[in-house]
Amino acid sequence: MSVETPPVFIQSGGETAERARRALHALAGLRGGIVAAGDLAVTENGTPNMSVNVATGQVLIPGTEGTYQGVYEVENRGTLNVAIAAADPTNPRKDLIVAKLQDAAYSGGTNAASIVAVTGTPAGSPAEPAVPANAWVLAMVDVPALDTAITNSQITDRRTSQTNQKGQAAALGGVVVCTSGNRPPHVEGRVIYETDTDKVFVSDGSNWTLPKNQPAGIAAIATPLTSSVGPTSSTTELDIITAAAFTPMAGNRRIRITFHCRGFTGSVVNDTFIARIKEGSTVLEEVHIVPFGTGTGAHSGPGTFSAIVDSPSVASHTYKATMQRAGGTGTLTASATATAPITLTVEDIGGI
Repeated sequence: MSVETPPVFIQSGGETAERARRALHALAGLRGGIVAAGDLAVTENGTPNMSVNVATGQVLIPGTEGTYQGVYEVENRGTLNVAIAAADPTNPRKDLIVAKLQDAAYSGGTNAASIVAVTGTPAGSPAEPAVPANAWVLAMVDVPALDTAITNSQITDRRTSQTNQKGQAAALGGVVVCTSGNRPPHVEGRVIYETDTDKVFVSDGSNWTLPKNQPAGIAAIATPLTSSVGPTSSTTELDIITAAAFTPMAGNRRIRITFHCRGFTGSVVNDTFIARIKEGSTVLEEVHIVPFGTGTGAHSGPGTFSAIVDSPSVASHTYKATMQRAGGTGTLTASATATAPITLTVEDIGGI
């Protein structure tokens, strides 16, 4: 287990090393950050004590001591155990676990890479310590007064949430892997994939939006009904099915709500009925149904119809399907089976 120091030819030599790093940075189009999603994760020791374990992995660290310093690659091979200083007897503190790079061309006399704990100052309301030069923060560790063992509940993953850091490294035009709570800073056109939501978002410079003109798929579906629904024996409008609550993930999207069943069976031929898709009392779509026969096999269409909603507000919406007799004296049944259930589906079909 070791933290690997970058090759000497890009660690020393003044302008030559600096230009080599910047050329590699430009050619690869890489920003700072961890190279893969699980790289350098910080966790409690196997038997919790006053130390933490840092997983294997790589990180790209932008130099902060020179205007044209470039980016360094630091690699940890194997699990590295990092000691945490003894807890204060009176006050809590906050420590940082960082990967850092010392370059003799800019300060000091050492060329070395390391992963270390930066000890904070104990206080009633402790602040995080300053980040060292040429460093990338991996985690923040809360150390209560009199603590004797660091557990995962005290460790906050900071690999992708630093104000002046970009998260996971990605080539220009590449996708940054993160979580919904640890998105990188906004850069117009930056694409992220959230591991906790399984969603892809694009930055417009100030907001994370779903990719324009690309569908996001099914957003909600009602509990499927596998038995016949009805009858509608009066002119009272009856709810056939109500969808689960749905909240758009972004504004300026287009939604399609689809009602589906095998067909409709009437008890009196040529009665008329109205099927609707609604949000509350608002009718979004309706179709008129005239059953042409009675009993099994006398289905009348349509068995499927849809409503389109442009740019619903980013708030909770509940859609439903209803049925109402418009003329005649019979009843209507919306039929279903276990393999052909009645459903009400909400789909995001793209931006506008």
